[in-house]
Amino acid sequence: MVRGGTIYTPPVSAGALEGITQDSIRTIAGDLGFDYEIQHLLRSDLYTADEAFLSGTAAEIVPIRSVDDRDLGEPGPITRRLQDTYFAAVRGEGPVEVTAHDGLMAVAVGTAAELSAREKRVVTMTELGF
Repeated sequence: MVRGGTIYTPPVSAGALEGITQDSIRTIAGDLGFDYEIQHLLRSDLYTADEAFLSGTAAEIVPIRSVDDRDLGEPGPITRRLQDTYFAAVRGEGPVEVTAHDGLMAVAVGTAAELSAREKRVVTMTELGF
């Protein structure tokens, strides 16, 4: 969920699944300048969210339009930016750079100049599910 420009997600101990998609969203959010916090969430937090979305391997990033018959409205700007960037990365389009070397993969999001100046995050292919 999103409130005040910050993305909040529950911890694994509360039932959130660790995975490639969640890690990708966390990385993209940071690259786009959004704060990302892991904390326990209450049902009422969803009622007052500015935006909300679900993510997963099959679902990728799906906006939540309502919770318990409470309308959250159209997908918000943060959800849309995450979706656009994530989908561009999956399709190999846009300002996304993925490099692989000796079983390691680096993923970065930004303009060509930003990408060349930025330290890249390196993860193993196993972490990415390969």
